[in-house]
Amino acid sequence: MPSPLALATSSSATFTDYLTGWGTIALAVATFTAVAISIRLARTDRNSAQAERNEHLRAQARLVIISGPGQPVDDQGRLPDPERVGDDYVHRFNVLFANHGDRPVLDVWVELWAPLATGEPTMTVHDRIVLAGQEQRYTPGLQIPQPEPTLRAWRVRWTDADGHQWFQDQASQPEPLPYKGDPPRAYPG
Repeated sequence: MPSPLALATSSSATFTDYLTGWGTIALAVATFTAVAISIRLARTDRNSAQAERNEHLRAQARLVIISGPGQPVDDQGRLPDPERVGDDYVHRFNVLFANHGDRPVLDVWVELWAPLATGEPTMTVHDRIVLAGQEQRYTPGLQIPQPEPTLRAWRVRWTDADGHQWFQDQASQPEPLPYKGDPPRAYPG
């Protein structure tokens, strides 16, 4: 019986066998590269389509204009005296919600937090629907022990016609943000 070393040295491999082996390796590398490029292109297309959908949703949400919370003033530009309820004062705040879109907005919530409140809002106003082109002014009253009108936080949130939830909780906020249940940011002023 010949030794394995003798068989290896007496192999009858030809130059064609050598090229076939390298050709198989090259084909495998080319196939792997083609698959990787296809996956990358599909992922890029999917991400691009998702970005386009998100921009469309943001464009619709930007058509909701919110100003607030401000204090109502009388004809001479003065703040009215707060109402008294026992030892507390009820301060009114104006929030303007304008739907400039072409579709209705659903479940509008105007939420106010008193200075020492934590967790749930101290005052909530809920409106089921604001039609396209409609403006709604909300004037919730916040009952607090201080005679000066102060807020810890505020938020206006709503659901668009496609079922996506949005919110605004800062007057300087450049555009609505997707609502995910997070607490509002502190009111700066």
